[in-house]
Amino acid sequence: MEFTADMLDAQKRGIPGFENLNLTDPNSDLIKMITDDELRHQYVDKVGAVFASHGITMEYNGKFLEANVYTYKGKQISREQAWNIVDGK
Repeated sequence: MEFTADMLDAQKRGIPGFENLNLTDPNSDLIKMITDDELRHQYVDKVGAVFASHGITMEYNGKFLEANVYTYKGKQISREQAWNIVDGK
């Protein structure tokens, strides 16, 4: 769930590489990655790179109801805090 939210948050911010995420389009990468592990991991790498460019590490859990782990300067932070750092807040 968090990973999907991260992809959509990246899309909302206009970050390149997240344009083809649409829940209502069966040809959307968001729909395709449900059954395509390789595509999903490409997006995991993209999201991880967004955070990494701001000094944040994201550990993708890969489980539907379990949270990812975000770390900044050696301390675990929340997903919201991670995006605040990306946004320069």
